[in-house]
Amino acid sequence: MRIRVKDHKKNQGLLLLLGILAFAVVLTIGISWIVISHSRPSKILGLLPSLPSLDQVNEVLKEKIMRADEAARRAIKQGGKAEKLGQKVGKLGELYQANH
Repeated sequence: MRIRVKDHKKNQGLLLLLGILAFAVVLTIGISWIVISHSRPSKILGLLPSLPSLDQVNEVLKEKIMRADEAARRAIKQGGKAEKLGQKVGKLGELYQANH
């Protein structure tokens, strides 16, 4: 029973290919888990700052900020498209800048 060199190299190549494939699967699962765990609404809501004191703000701007804050938080909780969420949070950011 002699093992030919060609068969031995063929087996090594197959094992290497299977190893690379297994590594790619594990890596894909790991990255997916990290992305999913960091994109939960509770995590995103924690990154959104609470409303600042609006005592010194005129009533019109105060109302706009409060509505934009509610809309952004609602959009985060409901999920949906990232574009819509970005628009809501961007609007809130613009109003914060108008406040200063």
